[in-house]
Amino acid sequence: MTDYCISGTSLQDNGCYISSINNMKHLPNIIIEVVPHSHQRYDTCGDYQKEGKDWYFTISKTTSDAEFLVLMHELYEWYSTQKEGIKEEDITKFDKTFEKKRKKGNTDEPGNDPKAPYRKEHMFATVIERLIARELKIDWDKYDDDMVSLLDTYDSKKVR
Repeated sequence: MTDYCISGTSLQDNGCYISSINNMKHLPNIIIEVVPHSHQRYDTCGDYQKEGKDWYFTISKTTSDAEFLVLMHELYEWYSTQKEGIKEEDITKFDKTFEKKRKKGNTDEPGNDPKAPYRKEHMFATVIERLIARELKIDWDKYDDDMVSLLDTYDSKKVR
């Protein structure tokens, strides 16, 4: 396995899929992949998208603690937006537009923007993420700085 698999059953495209989360009665197949940050669809450390009946979560490679926190955030945000009827396409469109208009030095997350169609869900996901970090004794400020530093490593020419 590569050094950026957090766990999983198979290897594909230099990432690690967890494909065993598919026997739950009411949840779709969920596939989680940890990727170099430059392999994200846009400048984000966590992303989810639907392909067929499956949901794909891509988490930027960093530390195991950070990958776990981002994954917990994304899972809650995804589930709650689905329950609220917020379309993934609308979230992605908003995020990509936000990133294109991002001013140098702005480190805000798109979901923090009052105009974000998923702001409430994103903000609550951040509360959960902070609670988990506190419980696991992960320094939030260092974690946040590490996530912000990923913004400097993104190359939009490598977007898939």
